[in-house]
Amino acid sequence: MAEVSARVAVVHSIAALPESCEEGDTVFVDIDETLLVPEPDASEAWARQLAAQLGGGSGWPAACHLWAALQGVCEARACEARATRDALDALRRRGLRVHGLTSRDCRVAEETFRQLAACGLDGIFEQKTLGELARGEGGGAPIWHERGVVYCAGSRKAEGVESFERRGGGGRHGRVVLIDDRLQHVQAVCEALERQGRGFLGLHYVREGADAHGDYALPHSVKLLARALATRRGRAHVLAALDALEGEPARHAHAMPSRRHSLMVASVSFLVGVTVGATALIARGVRRS
Repeated sequence: MAEVSARVAVVHSIAALPESCEEGDTVFVDIDETLLVPEPDASEAWARQLAAQLGGGSGWPAACHLWAALQGVCEARACEARATRDALDALRRRGLRVHGLTSRDCRVAEETFRQLAACGLDGIFEQKTLGELARGEGGGAPIWHERGVVYCAGSRKAEGVESFERRGGGGRHGRVVLIDDRLQHVQAVCEALERQGRGFLGLHYVREGADAHGDYALPHSVKLLARALATRRGRAHVLAALDALEGEPARHAHAMPSRRHSLMVASVSFLVGVTVGATALIARGVRRS
C-alpha cells in the first residue's frame, strides 16, 4: 500500500480494504470499477466520449441518461471475482458497517441491485433506506439513499457522505473509510471530512491488470448517432423511429423539437435501439423489451 498523503493511499487489490479497517470504522465502497466492471460499451469511458461527441452544456447530462439506460441491459462482472465478495464479507463478519457510494443516480437503483446480484454481490450492504439526502442540482436527480447505497447523481460524493452522516446513517464518531477507483472522489471526501475534524482513510483503488477502458473508442455507429442527436432534424428522425417502434403514426418526422425535449425522449429511443447501425448492447435492449 503506497501513501499518496497522510490520509490517502493507493491499493492494488480489494483485499487491502479489510486489512486497512479498524473497529468502529464506517466503510464506503464505490461501485463502478471498484466492485463491478461493466462491458466496455456501457462504461463510464463510453459515457464521457459520447458527451464529448454531443458537445455543449447538455452533452454530459444527456450522455448520463443514455449511460443509465444501458445499465438495464448490459453485462457486468465483479472486479476481482470471488476476492471482491470475500473482502466485503470479512468486513461484515467484524461488525463493520459497509455502504455503497456511487456516482449513479437513484433512477437506476433497481438496475444496480440486479447487477450486484448477478455478480454475486447481493446482500453486502445494510438494507435500510433513508430516501432523499440532498436536493438535486439544476433540477437533476437528488442524492438518494436506498438499501445501503448512496446515489450521488454525479461527482457529489463528498456531499453524499456528509448528508448521509447528518441523517444518522453512519457511525459519526469513528473513521470514515472510502475505497474508490477515482482519486478525485477520494480527495474530495477527504477534504470535506478534514474540515470537520473527522478521521478518514481513503484508498485509491488501482486494480492490477485493469485498463479501466483507458483505450476505449466509441463505435462508429454511436458517433454517427451523436452527430444526429446534435442536430434538430436528426433528433426529429430519432423521435419518428421511436413512434414506429411503439406502433404509432410518425408524428415527429417533420417536427423541429426543442433541444431539451428531444434529448430527453432520444434517451429513451436509444435504450430501445432506435438508430441505424446500433451497437449490440442496444439491440439486446430491443430483444428484451
